[in-house]
Amino acid sequence: MFRAALVLSGLLLATPAVAQSQISCVENEQTMRKAAANAGESLQWVGVNVLRQLFWFYANYTKQTYTVWFALPDGKVCTGPGYIGHILKAGESV
Repeated sequence: MFRAALVLSGLLLATPAVAQSQISCVENEQTMRKAAANAGESLQWVGVNVLRQLFWFYANYTKQTYTVWFALPDGKVCTGPGYIGHILKAGESV
């Protein structure tokens, strides 16, 4: 997790201050699930990167939207403008 914190710190340093201010965090996974449900998105899959940082991928195929959430070392779960978007293609059509 320490390496993940270092990478996140590096990414935040390389990210413009305006984009950093738009990162939103919630206290835990339960709150994240509620936020995703409020957005009409359902969990598609959970992944872990090579630094063992968890990521959750939510989508709403009707609205063609997605949100990626990531875990911080302190247990908070965050997302931001670079992790929210519109689905262009999905499934077999990719």
